[in-house]
Amino acid sequence: MGMDTRVLESGGRRGRRLAVMLSAASAVLLLLAAVLLLLDPFGWHIIDRLKGEYDAALDAVPADSSLYVGVNLLSPDVSRVDDVWATISAASTGDAGQFTELRRKVEEQLIQEIGISIEADVIPWIGQFIGFSVVSAEWDEFGQPTNVEWLLAVETRDKEGSDQFLSKLAAFLDAKQDAMVDISDYQGVSLTQADQIAFGRSGTLVMMGSSTDTLKQGIDAQQGTSLSHTPGFQQAVAKLPGDRVLTGYVNGDQLNRWLADVPTPLPHIAPENLPTSAVQGIGFSFSLPAVDRIQIDAATAFDPEKLSAVQKRLLQLTAESEAAASLFPEETMLYITGKGIDGSWELLRRAMIAEIGRDDFEESMRMFAKEFSIDFDQQLFPLLDGEFAIGILPSSEGALADGGLGAVLAAGTSDEQSLATTVAAFSEDIGRPQGGLGQVTASELPAGGTVYEFETALLPDFQLAYGVGQNYLLLGTSKSALSDLRFDGKLSLANSGAYQAMWEAFPDGMVPAFFVDIAGLRKLLAESALAAEAASEPVITSLSVISRVAGASLAADDTAQITAIIFLESK
Repeated sequence: MGMDTRVLESGGRRGRRLAVMLSAASAVLLLLAAVLLLLDPFGWHIIDRLKGEYDAALDAVPADSSLYVGVNLLSPDVSRVDDVWATISAASTGDAGQFTELRRKVEEQLIQEIGISIEADVIPWIGQFIGFSVVSAEWDEFGQPTNVEWLLAVETRDKEGSDQFLSKLAAFLDAKQDAMVDISDYQGVSLTQADQIAFGRSGTLVMMGSSTDTLKQGIDAQQGTSLSHTPGFQQAVAKLPGDRVLTGYVNGDQLNRWLADVPTPLPHIAPENLPTSAVQGIGFSFSLPAVDRIQIDAATAFDPEKLSAVQKRLLQLTAESEAAASLFPEETMLYITGKGIDGSWELLRRAMIAEIGRDDFEESMRMFAKEFSIDFDQQLFPLLDGEFAIGILPSSEGALADGGLGAVLAAGTSDEQSLATTVAAFSEDIGRPQGGLGQVTASELPAGGTVYEFETALLPDFQLAYGVGQNYLLLGTSKSALSDLRFDGKLSLANSGAYQAMWEAFPDGMVPAFFVDIAGLRKLLAESALAAEAASEPVITSLSVISRVAGASLAADDTAQITAIIFLESK
C-alpha cells in the first residue's frame, strides 16, 4: 500500500509538471501568435484582412492614380452574389441560370483570345484581392478618355502557380504571328510586353497593364507610397462598410480636371475654380448585407483648408434631419430631398465669376432676366434657403398623366413675402396679353397661398402650376398635384409605416435623402395608358424583382456620406 501511494504521488507530480509545461508552452505560443498578429513581421495583415481594412492589390496602385476599383474575394458577402444574381435573372428573363451561362461564355472567349482558362489556369493560384486602376488618362474635347494607362493587380497565394500562368500566357502571345513579345527586367522583376498588354509578378502580386512603364510605376508604389497612403483615400474609405465586396476610389484632382474638360452649356470653369475643388477624393463600395438587399455606399473626403464658409454650411445642413416628408402624401412613389439651393447657387455663381469676371456675369444675368422675366441671381435662388424636396405621386392631370403620375417640387424659404412678390411679377410678365409667353390663371391653394396655372399655344399639351405658400416655392405638373400636398401633415409620407420601417435598415444617425417605390410605380404603370409599351421594355421587366430603392446621408466637418439600398422582393 505504501509503495502504491508513493507511485501515485510520483505520477501525480509528473502529471502536474506536464500540465504546467503544457500551460507554459501554450502561453508562449499564444504570446508568439499575438506578437505575429500585432507586429506583423511577415506582412500578412491578418487582423486588417479580417476587419476589411487591408487590400493587397492597393500596394501596387500609384498614389496619384485617377481611379481604383478593387474586389475582396473572401468578403462574407461574396457567398450571396450567385443567389442575388439568380434572383434578378429569373425575374428579368425567367432563367435563374443566366449567370452561370454568362461565366461559361466568358471562359470560352478567354480561351479563344489568349489561350487562358479561368478555372484551370487562374483559380488554383488566385488570392484574396483583385484591383484595377486607371493610372492616368487624357480627355478629348468631347469629354471622352484618351491615352488611358491602366493596371490590374491580382494577389497570388501560389507564386509558382501564378508564374506558370504568366509563362503560358507569354507562350500563347509569342505564338501569334502578329505579336511582338519583349522581355525586360526592372528591380528584379521580369516584365513581358506583348501587343498592348504587359505583365509580370512582383512579390505576391501578379500585375497586368497597358505598358511596362505602367508596371514599373506599380512596382515603385509597392516599395514606396501607394494610393492607400494618401490622406484622401484613407479619409474616404474609412467611412465605408468593412465587409464590402467591392471598393472604389476617385481621385479628387483628377475628377476636377475631368469636370473642367466635359462640354456643358455653362462657361468653361478651370479645375481650381470649380465648386468641387475642395474634394480630395470619393470612395465608394458595393456590399450584400442580405440576400434581399444590395447596398451601395459613397463617402466624399474634403480638404478642410479649401472648404469655403458656404460649403461648410452646406455640410452642416446635410447633417440636419429632414422634414419635407411630412408635406408629401403617403402614396408618393419617388421622393428626393436636400437643403441649401441658395448655397449651391452661390458656389456655382462664384465659380463663373472667377472665370468670366463679375461684369460679364452680371450682364449675362440681366440678359437672362430680360428674356425670361425673372432674375435668378437676385430674386429667386438666394431666397431658397430652406429644405427642398421633389416628389412623384399619382395624378390624372398634367404632362405625366398618361403614366398616371404627377410631379412636384417644394423649395423652402425664410422670406415668403419676397418670394411671393418675385413670382407674382414673373407671372404678370409672362401672362401679358401682348408679348407674353402664354396664359396665366391665378387661384388660391386650400392651405393658403397663391397658385398659378400656365398654358401656351406653342405647346398645347403643356401645363405648369407654380406658386408660393406655407413658406415654400411650389412647382408642379398640375394644380391638383400641388393641392395634394399635406400642409397639415396628416396622411403624409412621413407618417407612413412602410416609409418609417424602411430606414431601420440604415446606420444610426443617417438622414433620409431619397426613396423610390418601385413596386408602386410598376403597379401604376400597369394600369396606365403606357402599360402595353412599358411591359415590353427590358428595363421595366428587370425591375420586377426590386421593391424599393432608398438612400440616406450623413455629414461631418470634412466628410459627406451617402448609403443607398436596393430592396429586392422577398420570395
